[in-house]
Amino acid sequence: MQGKERMKNEPSVQENYMPADRIEKKASQVGEELLLQDRQLSALMSGSKAALSQRLEKALIDLENTQTQLIQSEKMASLGQLAAGVAHEINNPTGFISSNLKTLADYQADLMHLVAQYRAFKNAFKDKDGDVPIEALGAMIPQIEAVEKEIDIDFVCKDIDELIGECREGTVRIKKIVDDLKHFAHPGQDKVQDTDINRELESTLSVVNNELKYKAKVIKELNPIPIIKANPQQLNQVFVNILVNAVQAIDNCGEIRIVTQQVDGHAQIRISDTGCGIPQENLSKIFDAFFTTKAVGKGTGLGMNIVYQIIKKHRGDIRVESRVGEGTTFTVSLPVGPSQDPGQSPG
Repeated sequence: MQGKERMKNEPSVQENYMPADRIEKKASQVGEELLLQDRQLSALMSGSKAALSQRLEKALIDLENTQTQLIQSEKMASLGQLAAGVAHEINNPTGFISSNLKTLADYQADLMHLVAQYRAFKNAFKDKDGDVPIEALGAMIPQIEAVEKEIDIDFVCKDIDELIGECREGTVRIKKIVDDLKHFAHPGQDKVQDTDINRELESTLSVVNNELKYKAKVIKELNPIPIIKANPQQLNQVFVNILVNAVQAIDNCGEIRIVTQQVDGHAQIRISDTGCGIPQENLSKIFDAFFTTKAVGKGTGLGMNIVYQIIKKHRGDIRVESRVGEGTTFTVSLPVGPSQDPGQSPG
């Protein structure tokens, strides 16, 4: 009895059996559902990737635009500083030329007064009646001598020569500043061309002279080096940034030494200063964007980064050596052979 009851309770083989066609149909349905889910998941992931890619691309563009704006701001700040210095350099000769012209105008008035006395004396001899007494002519000579003494004719004649010489010197100085400024800027020539490194350094020194002259004595050792293919406008930006950094590192009074020479097929420019120096832990970061040891508001930390970018675009190399309390030396090496087109300035 018990065996029969177990047999009744256990499912039969027939009850567990599922026809093959039903199994195939079920498997097909499950497969279609899985395929649909896979497609939905793929579409979801694809959409997420596309959205993420778009956000990353926009963030990159925004970052590049921000960097470009900061670099341009740095350049404009540098340009404004240089413009103020150039204006001061031009104002000095303009000032003494203006002063000299005023003095010359005063001398002209005195001389015209004396010339009037000379003409009166001359006209006395040309009197149509010819009856001018000798005594009258003799009386006019003391009057002429009195005017000569009053205006100090000997000093005036000597000073006029000196004043005119100073005015000529002033105009030469102004012309040189303007020529150097034009050469420094290279208007309309922001491209690779034959470049004389020594000439570029001379024009840069003239432009930044007002920044340097009060704190540093500039010592130049500009040896003959070959003409190179480079963008002179960009190289002048390099020289300005290094020179301004050098003078800012000098507390009271020091020296800036500039040496150019050809070394192993490269034009080498060494710019050294006797400033405060750079701590060793900061040397590896000196060319990083936004790195600065200056006080807040005194710099953006982009000046030396711009220098680094320009030199690398010229397939060159830049190294820095420094000791705290002794000074810093930047060494720039540029290939003498044909250079790749460095294109536009960074930013």
